[in-house]
Amino acid sequence: MTEHFATDQSERVREQLLDRLFQDTPAKRREKLVGHGEVARLVAVEMGLGAALIDSLNFVFERWDVREPPAWRAVSAFR
Repeated sequence: MTEHFATDQSERVREQLLDRLFQDTPAKRREKLVGHGEVARLVAVEMGLGAALIDSLNFVFERWDVREPPAWRAVSAFR
């Protein structure tokens, strides 16, 4: 995979990009996505949107990896 990654970039930039790629963990990705949801909620509140829509924004960026249920669903819903 890394053989052709960012080959259009300088060697220095390519090394930085590769370093960032391998430092990104599932926990870090979840953390970033939670932040996106929080920002979306703040914007929705400022826009005066409805409570149901604002509540749903907690889960817009959530991914389901099949190993555990999404935060918005009870485990029993998947059995």
